[in-house]
Amino acid sequence: MTVSPPKPPGIARWLDLMRLGPQNLAIIRSSTYLLVFLGVAKISGAAKEIVIASAYGTSALVDAYALQTALAGWPVALFTMTSGVVFIPLLVRLSRTDAERARAVFRTLLGWASVFGLVCAAGCGALFWLFSARLGYHSAFRQMGLLVAATIPFGILSAVLAARLLAARRQVGTLLEAVTPLVIIAAIAALSGWLDGTLVLGFGTLAGFVLATFALAYAQGGAASGLLPNLAGSRDLASQIGTAMLIALAAQMIFSLGGTVLDQIVAAQLSPGANAIVNYTNKALTLVTSIAGIVVGRAVLPVLSEAALSGSAAATRLARGWSLTALLLGTVLGALLFINADLVIGLLYERGEFSRGDVAAVSRALRAGIGQLPFLFGSLVLAQWIASLRRFELLLLANVAAVACKVAMLAIFIGSAGIEAIFYATTAMYMTSFGVLALFAFRRQPITGRDR
Repeated sequence: MTVSPPKPPGIARWLDLMRLGPQNLAIIRSSTYLLVFLGVAKISGAAKEIVIASAYGTSALVDAYALQTALAGWPVALFTMTSGVVFIPLLVRLSRTDAERARAVFRTLLGWASVFGLVCAAGCGALFWLFSARLGYHSAFRQMGLLVAATIPFGILSAVLAARLLAARRQVGTLLEAVTPLVIIAAIAALSGWLDGTLVLGFGTLAGFVLATFALAYAQGGAASGLLPNLAGSRDLASQIGTAMLIALAAQMIFSLGGTVLDQIVAAQLSPGANAIVNYTNKALTLVTSIAGIVVGRAVLPVLSEAALSGSAAATRLARGWSLTALLLGTVLGALLFINADLVIGLLYERGEFSRGDVAAVSRALRAGIGQLPFLFGSLVLAQWIASLRRFELLLLANVAAVACKVAMLAIFIGSAGIEAIFYATTAMYMTSFGVLALFAFRRQPITGRDR
C-alpha cells in the first residue's frame, strides 16, 4: 500500500477550509452566474458608448452629457457601495428570523431611499440648471440636465431592490444592469431623426433607469403592496442601521479619497503627462479590480451573512478559506498581467496619438501597481466578512490605517521613485488593509458579531 506524502501544514489548512460544503458551493455557483451576467452588462455598456460616439462624436452635447451623468451617478454610486454592505446582512438576518419584520423594514428602506433620491435629484437638477446658464448652454442642455437628474431616485431605489435580491442569493439584478444601456441604444436608433440629440439622450437615459427599476421590482416576486415605500418603521430602521450606515459611509469615503483622488493630486505635482499615465494605468487596473469587487461583494456577502446566523466562528472559517483563495487568485492574475503588461496596454490604448513610448510608460506604471492585486482580492473577502458580522468600526480602522500607510509611503518615496511610487504606495495600502483585517480573521479567538 502506497502512502501519500504529507501536505505542508499551510496547504493542508487551506484545503480543509475550502472543502466543498454547501456554503462554498453556493459562492462558486453565484460567482459563475455573476461573471456571465456581468459580462452581458459590461458589453451592453460598451455598446452604448460606441453608439453615442458614432451618433454624436466629441461634440459639446457629449461633453455636457458625460459631465451630467458623472455628477448624477456619484450619489447613486456612493449609496450603492455603502448600502450593500449594510442592507444585505440586515435583510439576510431578518428574512431568516422574522419574515414579517423583514418586509416592513424593506418597505421603510424603500421609503427613505425615495426621500434621499428626490432630495439628491432636486439638488443636482438645480446645479445643472445654474451651471448650464453660467456656461452659456442653450435651453436644450438645461432640459437634458433635468432629465438626467431625474434618474437619481430610480438609481437609488434600484440599489435597495438589488440588495434584497442579493440577500436571497439571486443574481438576476446584475443581468438587469444591461437594461439602461440597451434602452439608450434603442432611443438613439429610434428617435435621432425626430428629436434633438439632447432630448434623445435625456429621455433615453431616464427611460432606461425607469425600466431597470421596474424590472428589478418585478424580479422581487410577491404582491405589489410589499414594494410600496413606507416611513412608518423609521425608528426601528434607525436602530438597526443608523450607526452602521454612518460608519460604513465614512470608511468608504476615506478609502475612495485615498485611491484615485489622492493619486491624481500627487501626480499633478510630478512631470507633465504624469496625470495621464496614472489615469490610463488606473483604468487598466480597474478593469480587473471592479469585476473582482462586484463578484466578491455579490457572491460572498450573502453567504457569509447566512453563516453568521450560526455564529461568528462559522462565518470566520468561511472567510479565512476564501480570503486565502482570493489571495492566490490575485497572485496568479498579477503574474500574468506582469508578463503581458506591454501587450495589454498596447491592445487597450495604442492608436492615434498614443505611441509606443506611451505604451512603455504606462506598462511600467502597471507593473508597479500589479502587487496590489493579491492583497486587494484578499481584503475584499475579509471586508465582506466584517460586514456580515456588522463590525463596521473594524473596517473603518483598517481603512484609516491603510490610507495613512499610503500617505506615508508617498511622502517618503515620491521624490526618488516618481510615478511608480504612487503604485507602490497603493500596494502598501492594500497590504495594510489586508494585514489589519487578517489580524482579526486569523486570531485564535474569533471576533463576535453584533446582533443589531
